[in-house]
Amino acid sequence: MEIILMNAIQRGEVRSDIDIKVVALQYFSLSVGLAGDLIRTSSVGSAMKSMKDQLNQLYYLLKK
Repeated sequence: MEIILMNAIQRGEVRSDIDIKVVALQYFSLSVGLAGDLIRTSSVGSAMKSMKDQLNQLYYLLKK
């Protein structure tokens, strides 16, 4: 994920002032959180929507 973020910075897709290691960990943590959403909601669709919404919001905060 760090390489993907570095490439996105080089292409001007995301801000250059981010801590790449921390943001990569955030993306990983969101993925792991999918299991928690599945347990909490008992719905694959709901868990996937929640994860999609969170990933989109994180990207929105990172983009230029």
